[in-house]
Amino acid sequence: DNAGRLAFLLGNMGTATVYIDDVVIKEIAYIGSGDPLVKAIDATNFVSASTGWETEWWGLAQRAVDGATGNKASGNDGESEGKDLWISVKIDPEYEVKEVLVAGDKSAPRSLAQFKVEYGPNTMINWTNSNGDGVFETFNTFSSAPPVSTRDFKISFRPPAGQLVEVSDVQFMAVDYKPYRIYTMGLDNGGTISPSGTLRFSKNNTDSQTYTFTPPSGRAVANVIVDGVSQGAVNSYTFSNINKSHTLAVAYTGSGSVASSSSSSSIVSSTPNTGSSSSAAVTGVLVSQGRTATTNSQVQPASNAVDGNTGTRWESTAGVSPSWLMVDLGSAQNLTSVVINWEAANAGSYQIQGTNNGVSWTTLKTVTGGTFGARTDTHTVSGSYRYVRVNATERSVGNQWGYSIYEFKVYA
Repeated sequence: DNAGRLAFLLGNMGTATVYIDDVVIKEIAYIGSGDPLVKAIDATNFVSASTGWETEWWGLAQRAVDGATGNKASGNDGESEGKDLWISVKIDPEYEVKEVLVAGDKSAPRSLAQFKVEYGPNTMINWTNSNGDGVFETFNTFSSAPPVSTRDFKISFRPPAGQLVEVSDVQFMAVDYKPYRIYTMGLDNGGTISPSGTLRFSKNNTDSQTYTFTPPSGRAVANVIVDGVSQGAVNSYTFSNINKSHTLAVAYTGSGSVASSSSSSSIVSSTPNTGSSSSAAVTGVLVSQGRTATTNSQVQPASNAVDGNTGTRWESTAGVSPSWLMVDLGSAQNLTSVVINWEAANAGSYQIQGTNNGVSWTTLKTVTGGTFGARTDTHTVSGSYRYVRVNATERSVGNQWGYSIYEFKVYA
């Protein structure tokens, strides 16, 4: 019941009228004992697999770690009956694994009898029965507990005699030793924040970090906003004894324009017959919202880009190019339009691509010359595809971070 304040920072709007349709506030509080556990595996952590897995999209080995118990990885019919199969994953170096979750399958002739987990030469969990059927079982008794910073794990699966392996999903739950993040953003074109990018800090609440701000030539710092609260025109800011995540934004004096999530931009060039960004009309029905989204690089999860909430976003790891964001539409759809609501940290060059097997991609649009700052790109596309992704290959000039998308919308 404590009083609070919700502030909106708008700048250089002139006489424009601003309408706010909806505001969603989420509060997350950990009420358990000990350190909270976080998920350590998603599709981006998959590294390799043994031979013998299904080669069609519906049973690929990586589906065992895609975060969805509705999907299954399967042994290849006619090749792997009665054979053990394995996959390997590489997790965040700041994680300490505390639990292993396994969602097996008990429906013959494709099923899971036992599993095994190893790291390096060590056996973490020896062959153990899997009794679940599409739901997670929790295992937290380890023959050898992996220390913090252990990254490489091998997970083996054993079917009943004469049958094929099938596994719904595997997840590691871990303590994040650097759970706090500081997200930085320049609200005008130009200028620098140092250090740049998203940094992580210790769970021990002992870290401190000083940020310094360098305005563009001929301009000055106008305002520094920390967690939505103005700090005034300061040239540096220090976070001490960091015990939660923060946001830090900087605006400068002069002619720069403050980024707005509703702004749009023009694209300098695109491939023939692609049309220009933000000029195409949206046709069709939205088919991507709430669907499973995956990525090869993330600081904030891929699911944020398809949740229908423009207050959340997918954010890639800074410096990783290409970085892609993919949505599974559930079945092949006759596509009509794609809309990308970029945050200021956007792509200067990217492709929109489609596939039905998760492997062979067809480029539907190629975009170059995208400008820094929040914008909405709208494209007319065609073709029948189940999987659609935006493949970001180059950051826009001025983007010192990764790639960030509020909403990735696919219409059919």
